[in-house]
Amino acid sequence: MDKRKVLGIAMICIAILIAGYYFLHPLFNKKDTDKEVTTTVESAEITTHDIPESTSYEEITTIEETTAENVTVDEYREEHLEMQNMEIKLPSDDVMALVENDVDGLKNAVQAFVNGYGYGNAKYADYAGDVQINTNDGIVEMTYYLKFEKSRALYFYVTYDKNTKQWTTRLA
Repeated sequence: MDKRKVLGIAMICIAILIAGYYFLHPLFNKKDTDKEVTTTVESAEITTHDIPESTSYEEITTIEETTAENVTVDEYREEHLEMQNMEIKLPSDDVMALVENDVDGLKNAVQAFVNGYGYGNAKYADYAGDVQINTNDGIVEMTYYLKFEKSRALYFYVTYDKNTKQWTTRLA
């Protein structure tokens, strides 16, 4: 190899190292800024207490800080329940007995699914006639479908957990 080839290979390696540094450097900086913790103080009250005249004059100052904390479990559930109500047809009494006759919970779960996924233009939601029971875990899963103005239907599962008394939904 002559000197020009060695110099050319060295320049290419240096260029690759410089380009790699400029591409990877912002990634490392983002990780450092993610670790920063920010705290905000909304208000601070300063209370002063004067000690009556005795032997010395001292002023006691107390600072009370308050911070606001928002904790939400499912912030969109309430929003989806209030959007648009539609007709929800219930299964037979035998199937409702499997889910402990929780009519309101079933309607709320179906309504949250419909509004959450944006299927508010459906005519109604109806029970499809399919139920799966897992007696070991205490789970009952029913198949529902949404009927739209046109002939298509959308199937989804509504699951009831007997142990926690909670409803969940998912697409079929």
